[in-house]
Formats: sequence, structure tokens, C-alpha cells
Amino acid sequence: MVVPTVKLNNGRTIPIVGLGNWKSKPGEVKQAVVDAITAGYRHIDCAFAYGNEEEVGAGIKQKIDDGTVTRNDLLITSKLQQGGRSYSTESEKFGSGLLGPLPHSLAIGLPRSPDRPWAKPDDPVIFDDPKLKELAQKYNRSPVQIILRFQTQRGVVAVIPKSVTKERIVQILNCIDFELTDEDIKYFERFDCNGRVCALDWNGIDFCYDLLLNTKDKLKGVLRNARSGLV
Repeated sequence: MVVPTVKLNNGRTIPIVGLGNWKSKPGEVKQAVVDAITAGYRHIDCAFAYGNEEEVGAGIKQKIDDGTVTRNDLLITSKLQQGGRSYSTESEKFGSGLLGPLPHSLAIGLPRSPDRPWAKPDDPVIFDDPKLKELAQKYNRSPVQIILRFQTQRGVVAVIPKSVTKERIVQILNCIDFELTDEDIKYFERFDCNGRVCALDWNGIDFCYDLLLNTKDKLKGVLRNARSGLV
């Protein structure tokens, strides 16, 4: 299956579905990456803070070595940290040569920072929504596929759901071969509650993003970078 892409403001493209690896358990990540690339994924997301980049790199290397893909076929996203880490040390951790040339990474860099779950016990559970269940039956899809299709069909975002189960990895990718109606899209847009996430230190990791420094000058700098095409 060929995964559609969206164009970034610097002209490069990013597949709209990728494999997330946050909270994937040690010993399961390599095979998940192998299964994902075999299924058609060409976007693999990882981070030093996840503690599993070596397995991600091993899975990618296996699929390159067996001829399924070349390095240029893949988009690999990671997150560089401060506190003595650099691109070279991140590349060594991940797997020599697999991250690719630094200019490519900078050209498509998207500031991201992992954070703790924000759900509370009394929050509504989206998968309990009656309309979502109705649409899942209508399209003969799972509720997860419906939600992912809402995101990907708008053409403005890439989704990176996590799974280490082969069947679910394939199921996730199958969120791109059907179309929701305009009415369906508008229904899900009403779920927006104008929520915002505050940046916090996570898992003892220092983040390198200026946005985490709570000053107006730093925030202005981030916004300037966004306008100049860095995000």
C-alpha cells in the first residue's frame, strides 16, 4: 500500500501515517518496525527519551538489508535533547547512518516534546461516542480507523499511532483507503474543546526546545522560526 503524503512548507513531504514507538516495551520494538515497513509504512517516529531507538534502528536495518526499502524510502523522525547530546551522539544511539545527513533532518524538523497523559478519570471517552460507533458500522471499520481517517483526510497532519501487534499495525494503515463524508468530518470537528498543553519536564529529560523556556522573547523566537519554514 502506498501511503499518501502531505507537503511541508519547505517543499518536502511526509507520509500521513507513521509508526509511533513511545511506551513500546523492550524486545517488541524491532519486530514492530519490521512488520510496519513490510506492511507499507515509510514513516517511523522515535526519540531518545523513549529508550528504544537501538531496536528501531535494528528493525530498519533489517528491512534495508533484505531489500524491502532503501534508506531514501524512509522518513525517520527523532528528537535531539540538550544536556550534552548532539546529532552525532543521537545518530550513534539510533544506528550509524540510519538517521541520514543532518541537513535533511534540519530541513524537515518539527519541534516536538513528549509529555505525560493528560486524561482524568472524569474525562469523556471518545470511543464511547454513539456517533463514532455508528460510523464504524457504516464504513465497516474500527473506531480507531474512523478517528485516524478524520485526521488524515484533512490533509494537514500526520498521525503516528503506536502498536507492536502486527494485525493492529496493518489495521492502522488501512485508515487511508476510504473516505468520510463532509458531514462526518464536521461532526468530529465539534469535538474540539480548545484544549492546550503546558510544557513540563518529562521523565527526567531536558528538552532543547526554546518553547519550554517561559519567556516572551523565547516564544517570539519560536514563532519567527515557524514563519521562516522551520516548522
